[in-house]
Amino acid sequence: MQKLNVISSILSGCTILEPDKWPQGSGEIILTFDDGPSEKTSNQLLDVLYKHRVPAVFCYIGKNIIDYPEIANRALEDGHSIAIHTYSHSLQSLTSSRTLDEETDSFIKIIKSLPCSSNTDLKLFRPPLGLKTPSIRRLVNSRGFDYAYLTFFVNDAYSKPKDAARIIHKIKCKIKEHDGAAIVFHELRYIDGRDRYEIDKSWLPGAVDELIKWAKSEGFVFTTYKNPSKAG
Repeated sequence: MQKLNVISSILSGCTILEPDKWPQGSGEIILTFDDGPSEKTSNQLLDVLYKHRVPAVFCYIGKNIIDYPEIANRALEDGHSIAIHTYSHSLQSLTSSRTLDEETDSFIKIIKSLPCSSNTDLKLFRPPLGLKTPSIRRLVNSRGFDYAYLTFFVNDAYSKPKDAARIIHKIKCKIKEHDGAAIVFHELRYIDGRDRYEIDKSWLPGAVDELIKWAKSEGFVFTTYKNPSKAG
């Protein structure tokens, strides 16, 4: 157990994993989604969230917002939060402060061009790969951002329809174990400016629908980073 605590401490120092931070132990869940918007799954996902009146945090990529601005605008119109996930999920942004600044500024400009941009304050930041490199720390500290942190990480990024049941089972177990959590799903697997693997994520809306039904039946409440105990 002591060894696990040491590992957990190390990870929380260099990644966005914060296993001991709220909403752990609160009975609340923060749903986050990385790398979208996606033409194939985003609207169905938004339909599921709207049906259940559940808020979420979308860690969008600026380049994808340019391709599907109506989806990002719908997310804002529906009351969801958007976290900055850079313009292209560039790996160079993890080491180059100049690249990171440019990617962040481009993202903000794109969001501000949307009709419903006033619905977000753009204070949440999720770094590529969830890493807190020196350039990431400098950006977050200098701009007053907050990390869109996670309680645990179950890697669904490369999961296909045949993997969905296993992934959701693992996430349910982890939520129960932590009695609440900030969790992540991936709409795409986006790296260095493109959907590198084109994974079939058609399973995601249905899986999220199942997870929400299960969570509510277990007494969990859905919230966001900004508004604990006020959603669900």
